[in-house]
Formats: sequence, structure tokens, C-alpha cells
Amino acid sequence: MATMTKRSSGGSITTSDGKEYGECSECGKSGRIYYCYYCDDGPFCWDCLCEHKSFDHNINN
Repeated sequence: MATMTKRSSGGSITTSDGKEYGECSECGKSGRIYYCYYCDDGPFCWDCLCEHKSFDHNINN
């Protein structure tokens, strides 16, 4: 089982297996968060990350 480790910035939590949890900057949903690989924007939930990549970087995956 992954242990929770508090991250120093942003109020997010990173588990020992590298997964980061916090609040989406777009919709405010709490849960697993992601940062954009292309521009480092975020944090986003998965749905908002996909929308960001589609609109800002014209990537549809």
C-alpha cells in the first residue's frame, strides 16, 4: 500500500508510488491530479487535462 507524503508546494499530496492528489485548477474536483506534459500547466483532473491538451495543444488523446 502506498503511503501518503505531503508535498511542500500547492497543497497536494504525493503517494510513495508517485501519484499526486489534490484539487483541479479548472473544475475544482478533488482527486488524482496531472500536469500538462507540454507546458507544465495544472494541476488538472484527467478530464480537464484532456480538454486542455485538445484546445491548447491540438492533441486529441
